[in-house]
Amino acid sequence: MKPDNALEVPVCFWCFKISVEVGQVGRPLVPVIKGYNPCPECSEIMHAGVSFIEVDPDPMFESQEPIEHGGAKVYPTSNWWVLNDSQTEEVKKVLNLHSETQERKYLIATKVAEGLGFPKS
Repeated sequence: MKPDNALEVPVCFWCFKISVEVGQVGRPLVPVIKGYNPCPECSEIMHAGVSFIEVDPDPMFESQEPIEHGGAKVYPTSNWWVLNDSQTEEVKKVLNLHSETQERKYLIATKVAEGLGFPKS
């Protein structure tokens, strides 16, 4: 339960850092994840290559919003990896992926990420 005088502060879903400067001292802070837009730091990393974002069919927390993917609703786990183009080509061969995404990102299931040996954050 949130105290009445608490200040909600947005937190980046991808790195869990507070996304804004907090200038109010003396109030309890309540971190709140609002959507999947990355903070500037995560965005910069994600745009440095091709992002592989781990998703699961079950939500990670109670109010998590799903993402539509291939006609199904999936939920990002907050685990993600950025590969360069040659690494991406190797992964695409292993997974038999033929298409290229406009956004330079792929959503991959937890078991696929584990099978590729991607480390957990």
